[in-house]
Amino acid sequence: MSNKIIVIGSSGHATVIIDVLEQLNYQIVGCIDSFAPKGKKTLDYEVLGDEFILENTSELGTNQVFIAIGNNFHRKNMYEKLMKINPNLEFPSIISPHAIISPTVKIGFGNIIMDRVIIHANSEIGDFNLINTSSVIEHNCIISSFASLSPNTILCGNVIIENLVFLGASVTIIQKIKILNNSFVAAGSVVISDCDSNSLYTGIPAKKKRSNYININYL
Repeated sequence: MSNKIIVIGSSGHATVIIDVLEQLNYQIVGCIDSFAPKGKKTLDYEVLGDEFILENTSELGTNQVFIAIGNNFHRKNMYEKLMKINPNLEFPSIISPHAIISPTVKIGFGNIIMDRVIIHANSEIGDFNLINTSSVIEHNCIISSFASLSPNTILCGNVIIENLVFLGASVTIIQKIKILNNSFVAAGSVVISDCDSNSLYTGIPAKKKRSNYININYL
């Protein structure tokens, strides 16, 4: 497999992704961003254009891309858009060399696992998740897809995180808890009971503050 890769996005989040890619000796071809002018630089890498440049990747020298978009919903929408533009694109998971991951962990595609993350035995990580700095995922946890764990998140054993869940910085979830689709848990909360879908939780212990809540603009 080629070590060349294209980064989707050119924001601050993209710079963190680029740092990890450089540590892993990827050759970054450039960035794709429909909201930034062509030629703009993110660190040392130019914006090549918008996502439609990926219709034909032969001139770019790779069909490997990484979606460096922090917002869960926007990341999912971009993935679906890219699949319509070019279904042959590949989305490797990017794992910091400073992460500690059990060999029994199953990891899908398109994930970013940042510095000092720890993932213990028999956990499963789906696709396109953001697992941020110093998060701890204990044994037998399941994270579905397009979820975000902010820095210092702690999942105790046998926790289930469904699709599009957002966990704020320093959230702690005790063992055997299930967080349903699209749930948003505010920073510093301690979750001791299951969380409903499309709901906002906050506090110690975490309590539901709003139902039918989908905040697509948190980043």
